[in-house]
Amino acid sequence: MTSLRRINVTGPDAAKFLNYAAARNVARGVGSVTYTMLLDHNGGIVSDVTISQLAEDRFLVGGNSPRDEAWLKSISSGFDVQIADITNGTTCVAVWGPAARDILTPITDTDLTNDTFKYFSSKETSVAGVDVTAVRVSYVGELGWELACDVSGGKKLWNAVMEQATKVGAVPAGRSALTSLRLEKGYRAWGSDMSREDTPTSAGLEFAVRADGEHIGLNAVTRPATRRLRTLQLAEVDLVPTTAQPVFIGDRNVGYVTSAEFGWSVGAPIALAWLPIEIKEGETVSISCGGRKVGAVVMPDALFDPTGSRIRV
Repeated sequence: MTSLRRINVTGPDAAKFLNYAAARNVARGVGSVTYTMLLDHNGGIVSDVTISQLAEDRFLVGGNSPRDEAWLKSISSGFDVQIADITNGTTCVAVWGPAARDILTPITDTDLTNDTFKYFSSKETSVAGVDVTAVRVSYVGELGWELACDVSGGKKLWNAVMEQATKVGAVPAGRSALTSLRLEKGYRAWGSDMSREDTPTSAGLEFAVRADGEHIGLNAVTRPATRRLRTLQLAEVDLVPTTAQPVFIGDRNVGYVTSAEFGWSVGAPIALAWLPIEIKEGETVSISCGGRKVGAVVMPDALFDPTGSRIRV
């Protein structure tokens, strides 16, 4: 997770500024974490972000690319804030999975029980003697924490986590595993699945928007959506489509794949694809894959643990 952007926003107007910059209010108390989006003035998605409030005047923005810092700075005129991308001087280890609490408990004095350290909350603490910002979020739909620290402590943190992980049979996982798990949950990836051409409604992220204040681009997101990002489950288990493969209804090309991987928890290939807004769950489409068309069904966004019970234990 080290490559994802970490941006500090500090200063007397930090809360006011981020409430304005984000698509919902994010100054909800020290320790709170909010998932939302940065929208441009036309309602397009600049980035989807998590924003952790670490103090009354200090926030950590978890973003996607260097453009996030540039965008925040471009709209900060008139606010007394400092905006700094700290990614290059930090590292981030994500400890996710049913055994995440078992791995971390022996190497931290922080109470990690669900009653004390709830989902979508954060704390500045120490793990294995390394100062970390621990954020209880998960991009794979399982219990866990993202642990960000100064780059000087990265190796020590990783070694301590892996020493405990070995005891419970956990192993490091890479990008393909992450993609498989996030697709089973219907989690989007900015840049692959959505961009500034898309609104929260078309991307299926309207749940992360609130009309609870003055937010950039919020009024513009009411423009009619003509397409919707949908989850597809393929009928054949031996083919996984690649990005940009066309999607058909009959002989008519109606959309394209944005992400795909085999879903090991559901036992079938899964894809996210842009489709016309009128295509609904349960309808059948086909994807050009491996030189032939493969059938797929339009499914609910989350195929695995749709209620999110595994992430909140």
